[in-house]
Amino acid sequence: MSDPTLPDRRWIATVAGPIVALLNQALIYMSVPWACSHATRAGLHAIAATCAVAAIAMIVWARRLAFAPDAGMATDTGDPADSRFLARTAFGASAFAAAVILAQWYAVAWFHPCARS
Repeated sequence: MSDPTLPDRRWIATVAGPIVALLNQALIYMSVPWACSHATRAGLHAIAATCAVAAIAMIVWARRLAFAPDAGMATDTGDPADSRFLARTAFGASAFAAAVILAQWYAVAWFHPCARS
């Protein structure tokens, strides 16, 4: 069982994955002028890889929270289903964020940073 004096961290796992996905998008967008001027995509790939690893770490953490033996511990409302729901929502949100990051990484690999319309 987890220590009742520690704060519940399931909400952090719920928002961390999507925040990493948004951070990935912002950093890649900001780095495109640099990548174009240096004629390299290495920096863009490094950003996407770092964010993908962070998102996968969030999936592992959220999965551990969602499917742990004490995942059904009672919350402030006293209902263990609330705790399980939040932990499984964190797992789903982190998995979706990782999929978004991988899709953005695919765009980095496919399109040249200096492409003009």
